[in-house]
Amino acid sequence: MKLEKYQEVLKECADEIRELDKSIAKEIEKLISLPQEEAYLEYLKIIDKVSMGITKRKQRNLLMLILWKHGEKLEDIINPKDSYFKRSSFVLRKIRFIDEKIISLLFIVFILLPAIMSSLWNFTKSYTLISVDEEVTFNANLCQYRTAWLYDFRASMVCIIKYGYGNIDVKLNSSNPLEAAIQVEKLISSIPYDYGRLKSVIAYIQTPQETLGRKIGVCSDFAILAAQILLDNNVSPVYIVHTIFKGDESGGHAAAAIEYNGTLWVIDWGSPPTSFQKFIEKTSELWEIQEVRVYKITRDQILLDRVYKGRFEYEGWRFAYFLTIMLGILLIKRRDWTLL
Repeated sequence: MKLEKYQEVLKECADEIRELDKSIAKEIEKLISLPQEEAYLEYLKIIDKVSMGITKRKQRNLLMLILWKHGEKLEDIINPKDSYFKRSSFVLRKIRFIDEKIISLLFIVFILLPAIMSSLWNFTKSYTLISVDEEVTFNANLCQYRTAWLYDFRASMVCIIKYGYGNIDVKLNSSNPLEAAIQVEKLISSIPYDYGRLKSVIAYIQTPQETLGRKIGVCSDFAILAAQILLDNNVSPVYIVHTIFKGDESGGHAAAAIEYNGTLWVIDWGSPPTSFQKFIEKTSELWEIQEVRVYKITRDQILLDRVYKGRFEYEGWRFAYFLTIMLGILLIKRRDWTLL
């Protein structure tokens, strides 16, 4: 009997895993007889089981690499619109010609000029405010598979805050939003910051239950924990402020927030509730902000409410850079090209 493509992928996966773990290989072989959608969901369940298993680290890592590799193939066949297994590919480009003058021009355009502009530029005075009002969604069925949203901040907000995965029960002593925010800030600031995770290439998200249980976390964990506690104590809506920094690949910085007397107050680890304006001013002194995303959250809905974009996102800057390079090369090479 000829196997379908997804069944061939499952068979290849089982054959490759058999040497490492026969029981996992048998579980994957059983999926071959299932319809493709059901097989895909069960495959995610197996990945979840392996990732949380008690096997030796080396064996678990090898199993996860194999499962992830074949998971990409299954995703392309069954759910090509999804991107849970997709990884970014980086292509290294070689310089095709060496010219001291052109290298100097590129240095000026891409290093010296941006450095000068950064010293003169203040995000708080040059951003563009964009009203978005876009609902953040995620497949509720996939929330039960931890690996489907473990590395996705937006999906984690949906699964934890909206669908209640890994929630905890913390009662506050005040119903006043600002007083409640102060209590929550003291709670999250009492938990040590996991600076080791900042060095990790892959940033994962903890549930509130894990953050309190492990007694350690990072900004995204504290933001989700604070938002969940406030919602449970009838402070609604709450907000999450996600700040993206220029040239930063770590995912930026996240903090919870509330609106009180017409002002957005940011609840950040290690800092008392601060007005949004002062928070942005303080942050922009330390890092170059590319954009700030503000999510508005109730128990039933998560909205990307608005986005503050820095001016370097304007297409005009790209055109100016391109024009400067072209004019520079034209002037440098005019004799070589025997132009009048």
